[in-house]
Amino acid sequence: MDLKYHPGMWLRDDAATALNALEDKYGPIIVNSAGRTVQQQQELIDAWDRGDREELYAPARPAETSNHVRDGGIAIDVYNYTDDRAKLNEYGFQWYGSADPVHYTFTGWNAGTGESNNVPQYNPFGIAFCAGLQKIANLYGAGTDIDQNMGPKSMAGFAQFLRANWGYVGNDVLGPDMWAAIARWLRARWGYEGNDVPGPVMRAALQRAETANFNELA
Repeated sequence: MDLKYHPGMWLRDDAATALNALEDKYGPIIVNSAGRTVQQQQELIDAWDRGDREELYAPARPAETSNHVRDGGIAIDVYNYTDDRAKLNEYGFQWYGSADPVHYTFTGWNAGTGESNNVPQYNPFGIAFCAGLQKIANLYGAGTDIDQNMGPKSMAGFAQFLRANWGYVGNDVLGPDMWAAIARWLRARWGYEGNDVPGPVMRAALQRAETANFNELA
């Protein structure tokens, strides 16, 4: 469905309806990107890998895992991502987090009641999903629902996984030492050949690990 105030942009029908209603109420916001085809997402990935980085943040890969693509297109990138957050939350758009601060994912809005189905989530890794990482965390004591929310319990369980298997000795907060342990895991199990600094290649390997563990542990 087309976005009323953004010619050429679209989202899944319910997401577009919610954004159109938001802008009917508050006026247009600045939307930099909305729904994408798999081909459009792949073009962004290819451009990023070439170093042609008009995008400020690494695009999700594989292309079909991006929330701009999956489920009919349920994500937008906005310019005023802090100032517009309350409006977007009201209409069911959830902030992705500091790893991609311009990005909001639609989680549901009831046009009849005007209620959002938003559930605050936290994913510091810069990948499309974290349910597989949550499942790993639960094997190491997290005990949380699989809700895509890497909150304190999930981070503690994931950190314990890294301590038990990949030489991590730090706390439960993602930082350089945890990324180094993640890199060791990805080199050993998921085909990663890079250094300990998170970038698009490491995140692609982490996305592979995330998807495989979600499916394997389902």
